[in-house]
Amino acid sequence: MLAYHCPKTKELVRTSLETSADQLKRLGGFQLSLWCPYCRTGHQVAASDALVCDEEIVSADENA
Repeated sequence: MLAYHCPKTKELVRTSLETSADQLKRLGGFQLSLWCPYCRTGHQVAASDALVCDEEIVSADENA
């Protein structure tokens, strides 16, 4: 799953977009328009600033 850190709250935001690390790397500086549930606004996130994680990693991050 594609994830990113909210630039305002620094919370890890998990999206419902499925991708691989290779696909994300190919997008490079492409700007993704993503909604943030934490600050309730949209963000422009460079693909190079996003990350790919599975639910186990996200769950561990959220519990930290």
